[in-house]
Amino acid sequence: MAELTLSNIIDGITHSPKYAQIAPEVISRLAEQELPRHKKLSTAIKAARTKLHQAAGAYLDSSIIYAQITKELELIHDDDVESLKIWAYKTMRLHASTEERLSDLEDFYRLALGSILQPDSILDLACGFNPLSFPYQPGFPNATYLACDIVLPMLDLINAFLKKINNPGYAFACDLAVNIPDPSADLALLMKTIPLLDQLNRQIVPRLLNGLKTDVILASFPLKSLGGHDKGMLNTYRSRMAELTDNSRFEVEEFAFHNEIAFLLRRKGLR
Repeated sequence: MAELTLSNIIDGITHSPKYAQIAPEVISRLAEQELPRHKKLSTAIKAARTKLHQAAGAYLDSSIIYAQITKELELIHDDDVESLKIWAYKTMRLHASTEERLSDLEDFYRLALGSILQPDSILDLACGFNPLSFPYQPGFPNATYLACDIVLPMLDLINAFLKKINNPGYAFACDLAVNIPDPSADLALLMKTIPLLDQLNRQIVPRLLNGLKTDVILASFPLKSLGGHDKGMLNTYRSRMAELTDNSRFEVEEFAFHNEIAFLLRRKGLR
């Protein structure tokens, strides 16, 4: 049996093609956390993979062929916005979280962001494939789009997309469990991210909301589980948002969609 060491935990995690996609700094952090907590290598690896599954694993699909998706993107003419939107819509179907938003995509950002000025910069946190919805968002194509996640091939795809549309933004790896992204932005997006962070530690989100360098945040929550079940999630997440904003730092607007509830948070005094 292999020895319980940091490197063996890391090797055990990344042996799975699914988790080999995760940024190395995240895997290293979890391995360091689990090393002193276990006596067996197998249980340390299992514990670390469980946390990765909570953070991102449920939305990972190792069968996605990123090279093929990127090739299809490169074949689109630079000024062909309609073909770009078709490609983006098709690609977003491959990611469980963004796929659930597609039925409302034409209206989602128009309604949820209709009361704010068009942003010049956007910061999309734990972004998944959501940056591909940029053609449907206010600010397209000129707003600088910044996006972060922990899935490396996903970040490469988003960077290829931003380069394709000549956007000055970029995608980068970030571990929201321990770090608050440094870039400032007119608008921050937290699309169905709060429940994932809450599973790790319920203190992460309050720290994040307080530390982000933005005055406007659009946060959303799923209304059904990935299995399609309604588990009283609407009331649960309304209560969580009320808890997160009960210090009156934010003005809050609520928007209900078929599979998602969204909250627009504006720091008080901002108009």
